Amino acid sequence: MWLREYIRKNHKIFIKFCTVGLINTFIHYFLAVALIKSGYTFFLANLGGFSCALINSFYLNAIFTFNKPINFNAFQRFLLLSIGGILATLLVDNISSYFSFSDQIKVIFAIIIVLPVNYILLKSFVYKA
Repeated sequence: MWLREYIRKNHKIFIKFCTVGLINTFIHYFLAVALIKSGYTFFLANLGGFSCALINSFYLNAIFTFNKPINFNAFQRFLLLSIGGILATLLVDNISSYFSFSDQIKVIFAIIIVLPVNYILLKSFVYKA
């Protein structure tokens, strides 16, 4: 319940955070598809799309979501947190697989768990007040 209260108090920033996430998802997807159609391997295309989306995420969240200056130390913390988010998603995948949940349900669980945790950690660890 504390999480719901926290998000309710910060709902405008949380909506901006989700908007940035959607933009980054589109960047990742469309760039990866364009690179694949240009002849790049799936791995390189996905890496390119992911990398551009990751950098965009840092900048948009700093400027638009949290209204903070951009600096290298914050970017390092952002990268560390991004790796943590990937690991958390893998953990959700493994736990969900243990219960034989479908991939669609796993994605929902990952979003429900990782999204608010990433928001709180970005707000308090990367873009400190």
